Amino acid sequence: MQTIELENNPFPFKNKIKRIQGLKFPCYRLRIDLDSDSFRVFYGIENDIVFILRIIAKKDADKILKALKNIKFPPDIPQ
Repeated sequence: MQTIELENNPFPFKNKIKRIQGLKFPCYRLRIDLDSDSFRVFYGIENDIVFILRIIAKKDADKILKALKNIKFPPDIPQ
């Protein structure tokens, strides 16, 4: 299994990253293809902080895209 460190490099694979259009904040989708499964990691960046919003199977990506339009970003961070 491969480790991806978004903290040090929020755009690790330019060909697997897509900026999501139509949102009020910068949101990106990272495509992760494993042996027989495919996943999507949705994340946003605010002040050098990477917020992982969702990690889901590819088949559920369209439902999540609609839900992201109503998400509060950046999320509240407990102190």
